[in-house]
Amino acid sequence: MKTFRIIGALLLLTSLSVSANPGQPSRTQKEAKQSKQSSEPPLLPLTDAERALDLPSLLKNQPDFTADQQFFASEQMGGFGGAAKVARKGQSYWEDNGYFVFILQPGKPVIRMGHGAKVYDPLFAKQDESIVPWREISPLSLSQLSDAKLTLLGAVLIDGHRCLKVEATKPSLEYKVVLYLAEDLNYLATTIQVNGKNRGSIQSLQNISLNVPDSLFDLSSYQAMPLRKWEKVKTARLFCNGKEQPGAIVFRATTGELFVTAVEPHEISGAPMTWHYIVRPDQLTAEVAFQGELKTTDGVDIWQTNEQVAFSGPDTALEHRLYTCRESNCLKVQVGENFVVFPGSEKTKIKVTW
Repeated sequence: MKTFRIIGALLLLTSLSVSANPGQPSRTQKEAKQSKQSSEPPLLPLTDAERALDLPSLLKNQPDFTADQQFFASEQMGGFGGAAKVARKGQSYWEDNGYFVFILQPGKPVIRMGHGAKVYDPLFAKQDESIVPWREISPLSLSQLSDAKLTLLGAVLIDGHRCLKVEATKPSLEYKVVLYLAEDLNYLATTIQVNGKNRGSIQSLQNISLNVPDSLFDLSSYQAMPLRKWEKVKTARLFCNGKEQPGAIVFRATTGELFVTAVEPHEISGAPMTWHYIVRPDQLTAEVAFQGELKTTDGVDIWQTNEQVAFSGPDTALEHRLYTCRESNCLKVQVGENFVVFPGSEKTKIKVTW
């Protein structure tokens, strides 16, 4: 029943739109409820052996697998999704989204590799194991549900697999999780739903194999990309339109560039906006930096920590740099012995001294 996943995604959107209109059910709400009841695959009665299963153990001991993964998230105003090839082997998880390959291991930064390259970024990001409806769920994180309240709701047929439908709730989870565990695949969670009041997601696996080649996780022929070291400028002071910001976050690379984090008022609304910049004093340029460009050795964005040393990968290619201002009347980058001045993204004047 491959239509189950499509129906499930549509039902998420329907249920979210219904929840946005409390009160007496409208005709639309009644029709949605009737459509849901008629479209969902029926629950099958459980056997005595199924009722006796140790559900926490099944979540702690999920099998190795490879598969094609589909993900769809919905909210009141719309939705988004994506596809990837995924694999699990022990405590390692592999994902290929068509642009990059990622390898995740508990307690380690995520490794990222570009297609066709023989180098990898060893500090791409810290693994996020939270279970939320706006991001795919790594199967490595399912073990955190082993201490949840697990309710076996029944069985259902999905793509010819008899699956146990299990609901997981726990105080630390903001959202309800529904898992479908395929009996003939060593109770692999082939479909995962995360449901909230105003948003939800569905993640499903197809073309599943329990045979995982070691080559997916083999980095012996790859090299870690060279990292650039940055040190925090402890004496730095930062001024935005002449007003000093406390707790300035400024790092200087061994090659002279500055990484600056500034909070600026939005040009129109005036709301505070956090921006990150790379200033190149030797080139008299300032550009917008991705917030994750500088990392700790644990793969955490440096501006979120109190660490004094950070690392980054290769420079952004010249043709891809996003300069803070490209107009003819822009404030020019100024460099002095102990200061730089440059235009911010919100048409602000930023000055850093040390």
